Amino acid sequence: MSDIPLTEDPAVKAARCRVLEQLAGEPARDVIWRSCRTYFEGNKTVPLELLYSSKHQEKLMAQGSTFLGANQKVVIAQVAGTKQSVSDRLKELNQLTHDWQIQTRAYEAKTDAVASAGQL
Repeated sequence: MSDIPLTEDPAVKAARCRVLEQLAGEPARDVIWRSCRTYFEGNKTVPLELLYSSKHQEKLMAQGSTFLGANQKVVIAQVAGTKQSVSDRLKELNQLTHDWQIQTRAYEAKTDAVASAGQL
């Protein structure tokens, strides 16, 4: 994991997710770690736990300024040198994270139902 500022790191642009599956990729997880490092260290968790646990997602989002600040830093770095506006990219990223949360909750509900039925 790099200590280069997000705005100067080509890996941030490489982690520019457009579809849900890209959020779980290594480049995206690295950027998630770097942009939310204080949250992860304070909660003794890692990006994979955040990605696959609605509990962790809700906890991070409840810390509004932490979540919003992380998103803004990433978005500013990703649009630097492009024609896309910060607000347009922020809308895209917010939609992706919202869709990911829905997917996570659906998966948890499905696995909980299977476990309750004694099928796990």
